Parts: sequence; C-alpha cells; structure tokens
Amino acid sequence: MDLHDFPVPEAFVDRQIQNRLEQTLRAMQAQGSDIKNLKLDWQKVKDAQRDKAVREVKASLLLGKIADRESIAATRHEVDREVERIAKQQREPLAAVRFRMEKDGSLSRIASQIQTEKTLNFLFEHARKVADEAS
Repeated sequence: MDLHDFPVPEAFVDRQIQNRLEQTLRAMQAQGSDIKNLKLDWQKVKDAQRDKAVREVKASLLLGKIADRESIAATRHEVDREVERIAKQQREPLAAVRFRMEKDGSLSRIASQIQTEKTLNFLFEHARKVADEAS
C-alpha cells in the first residue's frame, strides 16, 4: 500500500470513520459503558481516526482492484455458509437472519469480507511462491 499513493473519495473516508466510531461505541456499550453520557469532542475523535480510515480505504480499494483483475469473488455457497454460521451463533431461524441481512445490507458486507479474505489469501500464496522461487 505504501507504494501506491492516490487520493481517495472523502465520502469513503467519512464512512470509514463513521464505521470505526460505531464499532468503538458498540464495544464500549457491550462493556457496560453508558455511551449517552459521553462528553467527547466528536470532531477531535473523528480527526484522530482520519489517517487510519484513509489507509483502510486505500487498502480496500487496492484489494478490490486485485480481486477484479484476478476474478476473485465470494460464491453464493460461501455467503450462505456464513449466514448459517451467524444464525446458529445467534440461535435464530436461518430465514429470519437472512431476511434481516438482506434488508440491512449485511449480505453484501459478508460477500465483501469473504472476497477480501480470499484476495488476501491469494496475495499471501503468490508472495510465498515468489519467495520460494527466489530461494
């Protein structure tokens, strides 16, 4: 990533910052914090997240380009398997979980996560082959 410096759309960066903040707040709430009473300068918090968010967006865009070039995608079966795992974990009916995920966009996020994981595995395997050939 450090070899490829390019501008990223601000909307992507803003969304990534929002995602990071939401994850942090959910974690705090899960630990028993009362997030409604937090006295934070939200602009400072967002500014502190900016560099990491830009880096994450760049990585995501680069991985997306590699996945496209190498025709790496999540299969329906892989997505279905993950939805089944989540339904079992949450002890909810599969159909209800699938419906909720279709409605809130989670299915596309799952497919994207699977694609990212497969792309990273592809890059790791490719790097290992190149390293073995160089030895």
